[in-house]
Amino acid sequence: DLVEPAGYLELNPMPADYGHYWIGHCVVDPQLRGAGLGRHLVRLSLDFAFRGLDARRVSLVVFPDNTSAIRCYRRAGFIDAGDQYKYFANTGRQHRMLQMTVDRGGYLALPVSHGYPAGR
Repeated sequence: DLVEPAGYLELNPMPADYGHYWIGHCVVDPQLRGAGLGRHLVRLSLDFAFRGLDARRVSLVVFPDNTSAIRCYRRAGFIDAGDQYKYFANTGRQHRMLQMTVDRGGYLALPVSHGYPAGR
């Protein structure tokens, strides 16, 4: 039997910026959204980045109208870091994206009540 993934997320090094990683393509199966899977994907990737890779910062971009994702990222410790414009060939135009970032101290200081472990 073929098993479909419930979600997907990439954690990549930021080119030419040692210790800085970026999250890309965080996607959760639409039928499973709202159950906390995205939160767990983000939490696990940040745990790996900060505790496993000794990252100093993790960033991402998100469409500003994706309020569910933005809420998830803020709960994970991300803060707004300005706008970024990206050209998408499939739409033939530039789109405004919200850049978000979290540094090591910000992530490790999160209270346990957010569902993320306090600094270990």
